[in-house]
Amino acid sequence: MSFHHFKPSQLPFTYQGYEFYEADGKVCFRRSYQRPSGDDLRYNEAFANVRKSNTEFAYIAEINRHFRLALAPLFRISIPYFHSYVQQLFVKLNQFDLKHDLGHKRLDEALKHPEFYKVFKEFNFSPNASSWVEALQPGLRFNSSQGCLELLPNLVNYDLLFECVRLDFVIGEVIFDFKTHSFTSNFQQRSVAIHDLEGFTFCPRLEAPEAPKLHFIVYSVFAVPDYDYTRKRSKQTEPLLYVNLIVL
Repeated sequence: MSFHHFKPSQLPFTYQGYEFYEADGKVCFRRSYQRPSGDDLRYNEAFANVRKSNTEFAYIAEINRHFRLALAPLFRISIPYFHSYVQQLFVKLNQFDLKHDLGHKRLDEALKHPEFYKVFKEFNFSPNASSWVEALQPGLRFNSSQGCLELLPNLVNYDLLFECVRLDFVIGEVIFDFKTHSFTSNFQQRSVAIHDLEGFTFCPRLEAPEAPKLHFIVYSVFAVPDYDYTRKRSKQTEPLLYVNLIVL
């Protein structure tokens, strides 16, 4: 039978090594190959590692959900795909659990590995923040001797903040328990006009925890523009938000 004898109502079908199917109202095709069935994925021993990987991914997704709840006060706007950023981070961190096999690895065990902190500290929580962040960063410092976050206005480059009317800070500390997926937090907000930038200091108040808990300062800065950003899409306003995290 020629391909031209097939009708759209017969989709999906296979013809000369290609699969034809419908997606979003369009007829699509792809090279045909043998796919595992649902029973294969659930019971076949050959797919045991797939099941173990799926188990770990679901475990990490649950921790990801609670971790993002701990950081929720930082976000006055929606960040597209932020859940995916954090999921990728935790998938990587989970590999530092060298005690358990695939399917049983746990972040509370990975936390004991020194590389865990290195990767966590280097992770960029706002990869799409625009160049205004470079103007602020010299004046926003962590005083390691006192364990406090400080804003030093005299070190801020105001020339790069000409499109902003004010900076809205949300600063806090979080103790996150990777074993119970619970957290304790303490947040405060501060708005500062660009032409009247006042310095401040934020010092942690919560008592330093023991493993498997992670204690960190986290803050967000929202550069309020001189236009109505609420009428913009999330992808357009994302560069206005900067989020950073400092492990104590």
